[in-house]
Amino acid sequence: MPDTAVLVEDDRPLRELMARMLAFQNYTVLQAGNGQEALRCLDGVEAVLVVSDLVMPVMDGYQLLETLRQRRPLPVVAMTATLSLSDEQEKRLGGAPLLYKPFTLESFVAAIKAARFARPDFTYHIDHDKQIVVMRSTARPSAEERIAMVNRIWADPAYRRGYAIVIDRRGYEHIPSERDLDVFMRYIAALEARAMHHPRWAVVADRPSAWRFYQGIEEDASRKGVHLRAFQDYDLAEQWAADATEEAT
Repeated sequence: MPDTAVLVEDDRPLRELMARMLAFQNYTVLQAGNGQEALRCLDGVEAVLVVSDLVMPVMDGYQLLETLRQRRPLPVVAMTATLSLSDEQEKRLGGAPLLYKPFTLESFVAAIKAARFARPDFTYHIDHDKQIVVMRSTARPSAEERIAMVNRIWADPAYRRGYAIVIDRRGYEHIPSERDLDVFMRYIAALEARAMHHPRWAVVADRPSAWRFYQGIEEDASRKGVHLRAFQDYDLAEQWAADATEEAT
C-alpha cells in the first residue's frame, strides 16, 4: 500500500504538478492550500511526509512546521521562492530540508529521502572572523546527503553573504562516483547562478588518492561554474578560503 504524503501549496497549478511528482514516487497525495487545511488533512491519517510551501495565506509553512513539532512530529520538506530568509525564519524552519523554487525532480526526490530516511549526518560551523563555513560529512556521503548539506548551508544567511566553504575530508579515502559528482556540481552551480556571489569551495583530502581525485576535478568544476580547489593541508585550505572571501569583499 502506498505511503501517504500531505502536499501544502497555495498555487494550485504548481500543487497539482507536484502531486503528480509525488504520485510518481508511489505516494498517495492529500492536497492542501494552506497550513490550516493541512492539519485537517492529517486528522486520522497515518501520513509519513509533509511537503509544504513557506509563504501561504491563513496559516503559513512556518506556523505549520511549529505546530507539527508540538503536536505530531513528521518528516517535512519545505519549499520557498525567497532567497533571503531572515535569521528568525531560519530558526523557525528547524531542521527541515529546504528547496528553492524552481527545483528539479532529482533535487525534490533527494530532499524527500533526506527528510524521511537519512537526515544528513554532518557538522558545520561558521567562523565569522574569517568568513568561512567549515563542513565535515560522513565517510561515504550519499548524493541525497550531499544535496541536503548544500540545502541547509544555502539557507544559512552567512553563506548567502559570500562566505567561502571548506569541506573537510581528512581521513577519508572514499571518492564519489563520476555520476554522483556531476549531479552534485551541477546542483551547486544552479544554486550559485541565482546568487549575487560565487563563493569558493576548498576540499581538504589528506589521503593521496582522494587529494589527486579532487585536484583532478578542479577544471571540470570551473567549467560548471563552481570555483573549487583541493588541498592536503587544512590550514592552507582555510587560509585560501579566508583570503578568497576577503578579496571578494
